[in-house]
Amino acid sequence: KRTVEDVNAPSAMGIVMNPNTGAVLAMANAPDFDPNQVAKSTATIRRNRVVMDAYEPGSTFKVIAASAVLEDGLVNVNDMVNCGWGELHLPNGDVIRDIEQHGDLTFAEVLQKSSNIGLIKFARLLPRERFYQYMRRFGFASRTGIGLPAENSGLLRNVEDWSERSLETMAIGQEVSVTVLQLAQAYCAIANGGELMAPRIVR
Repeated sequence: KRTVEDVNAPSAMGIVMNPNTGAVLAMANAPDFDPNQVAKSTATIRRNRVVMDAYEPGSTFKVIAASAVLEDGLVNVNDMVNCGWGELHLPNGDVIRDIEQHGDLTFAEVLQKSSNIGLIKFARLLPRERFYQYMRRFGFASRTGIGLPAENSGLLRNVEDWSERSLETMAIGQEVSVTVLQLAQAYCAIANGGELMAPRIVR
């Protein structure tokens, strides 16, 4: 609620999960409403955004591509990459940019500094089909089955429908949509050593 007020955001959402069990310890949306006076609220406010709203995750999705190349043994954390001092020109003429300009970075530094260009160059080591498989294995484009109403499955197009730049843009969290719950579930799998736990709201 403080953040919504501080940055004048229309809404915010949050979730806390136990990565070892999938238990949802807390889930919240702002703005909220008084359930004893539902008539004074709107459907938009009553919506549980954590499970219902799908959005482009941006840099929070980079850990998925990073995990895939690490798991397949294509890189190690000390491998170096040149980040082009902030610009990467794609074959179709598009340009990917970093907020900050960087030259050579290690794989670990690419994640620490959230370099779009560095992450894309590492992600290009993955065949497209393999990257797609990893995204699905992390639970994206599937409902988690948490049992709350109107859960959104998000969006992940089949590989044959990707554009020339889809691998690059998906690696940095574009051209894919996820829910906060899906993203939390994926992070839990990373935190617990690789097991995708079904989220549960009742213990």
